[in-house]
Amino acid sequence: MRIIFSISRCLAVGALSAMVLCQATAGDALETVRGFPEKQRVARLAACLEFLRDASTPAAARAELIKLFAEDARLLSPHYGCNSIRIDEKEWIDLLSEGIRQDPGDIHVVYALTRLLINTRQYAKALEVVRPYARLHPDDQASRAWVEYCELKLNAGEEKRNEVMEFDVHFCVITKNPKAQRMATRAQLEEEIAILNRRFVDLAGNPLGKFRLKSASLYDDVKDLGCPFVALGDTTQPYDSYGWQEIFNQCEHRQVRDASAINIFINDAYREPLGFDSHICHGKNNGNRPPYILLDYARLNNTSLSPEVHEMGHAFGLGHVGVAGADRFSHTNYMCSSEHNYGSGGRRNLGFSEDQAAIMLYNGRRMREFFGR
Repeated sequence: MRIIFSISRCLAVGALSAMVLCQATAGDALETVRGFPEKQRVARLAACLEFLRDASTPAAARAELIKLFAEDARLLSPHYGCNSIRIDEKEWIDLLSEGIRQDPGDIHVVYALTRLLINTRQYAKALEVVRPYARLHPDDQASRAWVEYCELKLNAGEEKRNEVMEFDVHFCVITKNPKAQRMATRAQLEEEIAILNRRFVDLAGNPLGKFRLKSASLYDDVKDLGCPFVALGDTTQPYDSYGWQEIFNQCEHRQVRDASAINIFINDAYREPLGFDSHICHGKNNGNRPPYILLDYARLNNTSLSPEVHEMGHAFGLGHVGVAGADRFSHTNYMCSSEHNYGSGGRRNLGFSEDQAAIMLYNGRRMREFFGR
């Protein structure tokens, strides 16, 4: 039996060529799916689904197709925004459950299925999937978080542990840019806290954390300390996630780094080809040390794409997700990004999903333990 892709379907998902897919037989399934370039990830996912729906696809090819499907599906969810490809949660759960039976240790299958099960509130089934993986991979933060969350959900007596937690925030201005210094006033930093407290919420609008302005250091307070991290505020060197993390962790200046708070640094970010007009931001969970955020001064006051909440999501351990076929006007999850070639990052104006909340609550509890709260 031949897999027939309509030309309109191929165009809708941006496929290489309707003719290429129309000529593909079930036996060619793996070669066809693997032939899609990374930038046509949504088309690859659609092709994979079509082959998996075809009863004549050989069993050996089917097992590998499910793994390929999971690799593309693990960062997608109808809870992240309106996707151009239909996400039938029951169908996807059935396919991924088949994949778990074949290989319970495949990280893509485990992640994709666990996310779907948590977001459809099937906590017991999610535990069956993710608990064995977490035991085999004790350093995997997301799987540990999902196990803890599902166990709490299944134990009504422990629900109080999901109460809203409060976190102290320390601000530090590390750029000498005069415009940045005019913008990053104490009043504006208080407004940043207000923005976080309004927008750090789940899809139903429930707060996932509360924030309090603990302290703030303006540029004049830190410019003469000789701190290497302050020197990064105007650097033209490429961002080095682990290198900058090491510099931050070695900083001993209390005005710069507060070891018992979430640290937010106001900088003037530089990245080619836009240079200082890039306005790129970064967030770092930092393991068992204080998390931190680099917030470009031009992004203050929630100017576009929810920078405060997006980077705070990273600080709480979240990675990027995707919305298939999103454009810049699409309503998307706070953590949506174009990085993984599903589409645009969209507007980043939708609250966190339950699978994301589970990770943030897990890391939030550990932050508070580390901070001595």
